[in-house]
Amino acid sequence: PQAALEFECFRAQALGGGNSVGDQLPPRGTLDPGAYELIGAVYRQCEAAEPFYEGSEFVRPRVGIFSASWPGLDGGKSEEGAVMLCEEMHYDCAVIDGLDRLDDFSVLLLPDTTMVEPGLAARLREFIRRGGKLMVSFRSGFTPDGQWSLEALPLKFDGTAEKFPTYWRARKALLSAVGSSDRVFYESGMNVIAGKGCRVLADRVLPYFKRTAVTYSSHFQTPPVAKPCRFAAAIAGEGFVYFADPIFREYRQTGNLVVRQAWLALMHELVGHAPFGAGLPSTMLVYPRRKGSSLLLTLLHYVPIRKAIDIDVIHEASSFAGEVLRIAENPLEARLWPSGDPLPRLEDGGFELPAVKGRLLIEVPKYFERLAPTQRAKRKSAG
Repeated sequence: PQAALEFECFRAQALGGGNSVGDQLPPRGTLDPGAYELIGAVYRQCEAAEPFYEGSEFVRPRVGIFSASWPGLDGGKSEEGAVMLCEEMHYDCAVIDGLDRLDDFSVLLLPDTTMVEPGLAARLREFIRRGGKLMVSFRSGFTPDGQWSLEALPLKFDGTAEKFPTYWRARKALLSAVGSSDRVFYESGMNVIAGKGCRVLADRVLPYFKRTAVTYSSHFQTPPVAKPCRFAAAIAGEGFVYFADPIFREYRQTGNLVVRQAWLALMHELVGHAPFGAGLPSTMLVYPRRKGSSLLLTLLHYVPIRKAIDIDVIHEASSFAGEVLRIAENPLEARLWPSGDPLPRLEDGGFELPAVKGRLLIEVPKYFERLAPTQRAKRKSAG
């Protein structure tokens, strides 16, 4: 569908990339005119937006996601889940590895199976010492031979949960995000105990027994027992949060909503709200770029729907009508491109979005010029 191709091409363009879309050429050597009519309809829109992006550069993201791929361990689902969470909750992110610079990130995610060898462990210790934050899950933080290498995170491990699916029982810090019900997690997680200076955010509750083809109860999981076990499900400490379960793979595989709720609450605690688009629906994606002193924002609203057994499809563009765009530092104006029409500014500093479908191009004039004195003041205060 045209809407699906628009999403693919507009997203690449917003990220500073290019597009190359083609069609199969049959042996008879005749191109399909309908395919090129579709491509042309989308490419004309990309061409019209080129002046908006020309001369722009990416805004250094606040969130760095370490690649979780390791032979035989993951297959990419964990880092995909991490990227999905960042995009849905509007945190600009980049997938990195141990050779990337870490200084400019506010928080680093180590999703599920990120192996940490001694050299990287030393860099992560320095990152925390300088005020950076870590979010770690499951087997991340171990060396390839199974040794815990993140000594800055005082945690004690005792194998993995033998009975699962297990449950989370939230403590006070996560009650408002997760709720008071025991929430299921389908894959086996690590058995972990909080060390000195740490606080438990959620306890692990075991099922009555492990579900098998012979012993089973309910549809997908055995109910939880009355009392939590001695191991934690989520722990916070100085500059870090640790999840005992493979939450990123879980989110990619099952869409477990409690993952997103807990993850977002703890991201707020670690680094605050997303700078561009906090509070927008998860189906709306926001991509920032910088052009001189101006901030450029691309907003996309294309919703994939599972109507078919084999594939998720974007059939149509969705509207932005009535939603509110929030931008860090509360700029005084934001303008639609190419018309230059100002977005209505609300009393709380947000901007009301128009009844446009699919893509919005927004310019915030002199955003970085206005931001510079604030950043200097923060650096002076921190120093």
